[in-house]
Amino acid sequence: MLHFYNTTFMALQFVEGSDPEEIHYQKYHQPRLEFALGKALQYYNGGSIVELGPYAISYNLLLEGLQVDAIGFISDKIKGINKLTAFNFEDLRKTGKPILSGSYDLVIASEIIEHLNVDIDLIYQQIANLTAPKGIVILQTPNAVALKKRMAMIAGYNPFEKIRSDYTPGHSGHIREFTMEELKAHAVKNNFIVKESHCLNYFDYSHSTKAKLYRIFCNICPQSLRDGITLILQKK
Repeated sequence: MLHFYNTTFMALQFVEGSDPEEIHYQKYHQPRLEFALGKALQYYNGGSIVELGPYAISYNLLLEGLQVDAIGFISDKIKGINKLTAFNFEDLRKTGKPILSGSYDLVIASEIIEHLNVDIDLIYQQIANLTAPKGIVILQTPNAVALKKRMAMIAGYNPFEKIRSDYTPGHSGHIREFTMEELKAHAVKNNFIVKESHCLNYFDYSHSTKAKLYRIFCNICPQSLRDGITLILQKK
């Protein structure tokens, strides 16, 4: 077992059959995915697990012999999912209230919410509707006010993605990114307790000297300037 930011994590296994683009994604996100896997194992109590928009995390939990359900779009490379519920989260805008119900002990929503054209309170309400009382939610999303985005703005560049011309629900760029404080505030508003909050540089910065220097500098800055957000929430 290795250690990352004082948290034990399991080494990530890349999804079997991934094409070069998928491998590149998993390599860049490897520290983030390993951090989430470590948290999932830390809080796993033998109960039920579901991942929203499942991919590498579900794949690795399945390799550990755990039973995992999945909601949303899923790669055909993820084999062994216990129960798959096809679901377009943007349908929540039509109903204005949660659609799916469940009672999961562990819910994983890893880099999903920034892709949804849905009110954050409604997303939290849907997640709460899937979570058992005292159940745990692992939420990951980019930090909207990370240092590199602030630097881009100072230089006169927009750091955020444009809406894609081929946009379809579930296959989009980042519609809306969030700050740590607004995510925590909306979590509390929607019946969650914030057990842990992490703002970390947990992406692979080894692709260039500039990227390595950025990470070194950013790591000595306040945590609020780091690139990724992970919240560990508990439903009341």
